[in-house]
Amino acid sequence: MYLRLKILAISICLMIVSTTSAVAEGTLSYQQTFDANHLTAKQSALSALDGLGLTHDRTIAGSAATILFFSRPATAYSWGESGAVTIHKNNTNRTRVDVTSQKAVRFQITGKSPRVFAREIFDAMSSELALTQ
Repeated sequence: MYLRLKILAISICLMIVSTTSAVAEGTLSYQQTFDANHLTAKQSALSALDGLGLTHDRTIAGSAATILFFSRPATAYSWGESGAVTIHKNNTNRTRVDVTSQKAVRFQITGKSPRVFAREIFDAMSSELALTQ
C-alpha cells in the first residue's frame, strides 16, 4: 500500500512539473517588433522578466537569435508557468521578439494565458525601451 501511494505521488509530481524543454517543443508564440537593436532588446527583455517577478532560468545565444527561458513557480492561484523569449538577431535597429509560454499543467484553469503573458512582457519591454531613449 505504501509503495503504491509513493508511486502515485511521484507520478503526479512528474505530471505537474513544467520544464523549459516542453516550451521549446513548440506552443503558440506571440511576436512584436521593437525599434531597438538586438542587444538593447535583450537587455529590456531581461529587465521585463525581472520586473514581472519571473525567474530567468537560462539563456541560449545562437547566431540567429538569443533565447531567454523563464518560469514562474506555483502560487495559491496557479500551478506555475514556463516560457521563452526569443530575440531575433538582424543588422538593423528593428528587432523581432517572440514570446512562448505554457502552464505547468495543461488542464489547469488558473494562471495566465500565453497571450496575457506575452502582452505583459511586451508592455514591460516597451516601458524599459522608452526609458533608454
